[in-house]
Amino acid sequence: MTISNANQHHGADYTPYEGIKVKGWPVLTMVRGNIVMKDGALVAGRPVGAYQKRGRPGIVAGG
Repeated sequence: MTISNANQHHGADYTPYEGIKVKGWPVLTMVRGNIVMKDGALVAGRPVGAYQKRGRPGIVAGG
C-alpha cells in the first residue's frame, strides 16, 4: 500500500507520509465493540465514541 492523502480520513488537505510504501494496512476499526470502519468504508451510522476529558498531569515540570 502506498500512503496518499486520498486514502486518509482526516480533516487536513495533506499528509506528511505521502508516497511512503507500507506493508499491511488496517482493515477494521472498532470503538467500544462496534465496527466503525471496515475495508476502508465508514459503516457506523451514528457516533459511538465518548469524549475523554484530559486531566491534569501527575508531574508538572517547572513548578
